[in-house]
Amino acid sequence: MPSHLDHWHHRRLGAEVLRAGVGFAVFAGHATNVTLVTLDASGREKRHAMLPHPNGIWSGLLRGARAGLRYGYYVDGSRDRSQGHAHEPTTRLVDPRARAFDGAFIETKALRSHGHNDARPWSVVVDDAHDDDGAPRHPRAFATRPAIAWRDTVLYEAHVRGLTMRHPDIPEEIRGTYAALAHPVMLAHYRAIGITTLELLPVFEWATEEHLVDKDLTNYWGYAPVGYFAAARHFARNPENANEEFRLAVQALHEAGFEVVLDVVFNHTGEGGEDSNGQGMSWHFRGLDRRAYYRTAKGHPNRLIDFSGCGNTLDVDHPRVVEFILDALRHWVGTMGVDGFRFDLAATLARSHGSFHAPSKALEGIRSDPMLGSVKLIAEPWDLGPDGYRLGHFGQPFREWNDRFRDAVRAFWIGDGRSLGDFATRIAGSSDFFPAERGGATASINYVTAHDGFTLADLVAYDHKHNEANREGNRDGWDANRSWNGGIEGPTYTPSIVAERRRRMRSILATLLLAAGTPLLAHGDERARTQLGNNNAYCQDNPLAWVDWQHITDGGDDLVAWVSKLVQLRRDNACFRPEKPLRDHGPDRGDVAWYAPSGTRMTPANWQSSEAALSWVLVEPESREGGFAIVANGTREPGVFTLPPTPHGGGVWTVVLDASLRFPAGYRLDAGDVVVLASGTAMILEE
Repeated sequence: MPSHLDHWHHRRLGAEVLRAGVGFAVFAGHATNVTLVTLDASGREKRHAMLPHPNGIWSGLLRGARAGLRYGYYVDGSRDRSQGHAHEPTTRLVDPRARAFDGAFIETKALRSHGHNDARPWSVVVDDAHDDDGAPRHPRAFATRPAIAWRDTVLYEAHVRGLTMRHPDIPEEIRGTYAALAHPVMLAHYRAIGITTLELLPVFEWATEEHLVDKDLTNYWGYAPVGYFAAARHFARNPENANEEFRLAVQALHEAGFEVVLDVVFNHTGEGGEDSNGQGMSWHFRGLDRRAYYRTAKGHPNRLIDFSGCGNTLDVDHPRVVEFILDALRHWVGTMGVDGFRFDLAATLARSHGSFHAPSKALEGIRSDPMLGSVKLIAEPWDLGPDGYRLGHFGQPFREWNDRFRDAVRAFWIGDGRSLGDFATRIAGSSDFFPAERGGATASINYVTAHDGFTLADLVAYDHKHNEANREGNRDGWDANRSWNGGIEGPTYTPSIVAERRRRMRSILATLLLAAGTPLLAHGDERARTQLGNNNAYCQDNPLAWVDWQHITDGGDDLVAWVSKLVQLRRDNACFRPEKPLRDHGPDRGDVAWYAPSGTRMTPANWQSSEAALSWVLVEPESREGGFAIVANGTREPGVFTLPPTPHGGGVWTVVLDASLRFPAGYRLDAGDVVVLASGTAMILEE
């Protein structure tokens, strides 16, 4: 028989280290009995009956317990699937709020059928409030927060392991770890390319799904979270010290002036979906209270709703789920020191009874929280549910990933000029989605490539995806990549094609980094990183997906310097960092003027042209001083351009950067001069 825990008036859910022992509290609203199980130093299990509360919380104080204790829960209750319940009293569950774990989250058929507790991980009690010497902890990373303004922000999306695993100048024993993120050679690289903010792919403890285990693959990206309060041990030099290693890395990055934003997944969990018999993986939520934590079909609680494409959807209508999300975010800001979050499939967080409502409980809770409302908040503004595409609907203080920018820029630089107007709108700050009242230009997170899809080098080297290594028959991943290989699929030494690809990479980067909005650069694109045409490397924890720091592929020899110059140009000139979308009334009255290749102002007929070629002229939005022109030939043939007039009548343009490398920096050209730009070329001029 289990012993009984002492009464404890819990201040928070989870495990809390107290003077008298450890207090435990967990939500299991439909349970009839919850038992705490602990593992002592000799490997013996002890069971302790938890005390129920009217609000569905079970709690108790285990006297004498300390940090490091292994624990879990057995939860009894209804197993009536028709009513949405999935309690399995013989299955040991982890605490969803645990700060650490012992054992792997690897899904197998045996674990899905419940029981098999020897193969299940344990939760571990962690004392977040005190250092090892017992002194109160004051997060150092929080105290040194850089707080970079949005208009000055340049995001760098990175995978902790993939970024540094192949770096020869990082000690082998720390490659791929949190510590490597802040190694001096990495800090020097961040400074060299001018980024301000690391946007890390998931670092929560995650599970590897059964279908990957069966193929001898693994979950590399980490979008299957199970431990929302625990830094992934996979990225730690010492797995038992993952949280502290993460905190120290954040502190070091802050001291060097860089921010850290986390990609977080609160739309679904790593428990996945259910089979035709209603059986699913139970790590925690499903066994604790499936009906409370997961969204189910109206009138059919046995059927999970899947707005994520991953088998389940967290029910953000339930107050305990919202509380869980807010507490997790506060933990990562207040205890771990991070500077913000990018919310994966964020439309799910704004669903009330299945429909999208931007002032949802979750989003309003984040906005109104004194701690969370002041950090960087980024939404991926869609999910797979009905009416799930919600770009521009999240409102301040959220910024949003802008896939319309991605698609328009890709289309232009593969020579498709059928959407010139859309391209210009994206370059000018996407005023149709982000007018001033919705956050303005900086609310648009501009990106062309990211973890999902082709890398920059592959965008100009492949017409088709090549995902055979994923062992899904090349059926996974996008088919509509808006890419062009230049004439040969994949690697080539043909000089003309190599030169074509290099020009287009430089031009795409110039478009990304000089457009109105907040740019996001995918890690390794500044070195022409290739995944050999794999546009869905979610399961490739190997050199295919890691940044190669030793071997430079086509174009990578000069891209780091190219990116550095572009970011410096952006930093030094406010016309590339407007807070409001650019006004298209000409430099004399507005911020931008658009010109046809003939050198005359764009007409309706020009905007309807299918030719991917135009120029635009910018002036400083406040002082009206200075001026720049960008001449862009996205076609697949050389293009003839008459240079537009200078905004202040000087009549002389000076070359700043030329993606074809034909015109050196400082070369002078007169307004009205006729120049021939190679295919795929962007040229930046200054008055």
